[in-house]
Amino acid sequence: MKKLLLLLAFVLVAAACSVSGEINIGTPTVENATEDFIEETFTDQIGLGELTASCSKPANEDVGTKFLCTALTGSGETIEMQAVVEDDGSFVETTNLVLAETVPNIVATVIAQVEELADIDLADDALDCGTSSIVVNDANAIVCQITDPTGDVFDTTITFNGLDTDDPTFDFVVDTDS
Repeated sequence: MKKLLLLLAFVLVAAACSVSGEINIGTPTVENATEDFIEETFTDQIGLGELTASCSKPANEDVGTKFLCTALTGSGETIEMQAVVEDDGSFVETTNLVLAETVPNIVATVIAQVEELADIDLADDALDCGTSSIVVNDANAIVCQITDPTGDVFDTTITFNGLDTDDPTFDFVVDTDS
């Protein structure tokens, strides 16, 4: 039997970005139950198509024991997760994912900062980061494109500081040489 305690826990300070959930473990192993939970529940929440999950076997099933999981998306991207054994199951949280719901807030924050720093007015849609959830790269970064008032387009690298923390933030750099 599985119980979803907290499904979309995300914090947005300057950015936020993770899916988390808690499950009860029945007869399958902790790692197998967690894989099933990820595939059945996170697939819809993340919105990147069917997920194929794989979890490492925890060193033991003592409360507080951490173990790692990954989920492969249909497009071949790997979502990383950390799981923790709890009294009645395990808690799973993504560590390299920006949810689609947070992308507009990130875009608005970057646009406002660029407008202030460069003393220009940008369109509300000047920064294009797409509309779906984003798996960040190994450097915890994504690259979006920003269009200035003249129509010139520049790569904008957004680097997240601790997507797996309770208070994630980000920095960004507009590459004016691109």
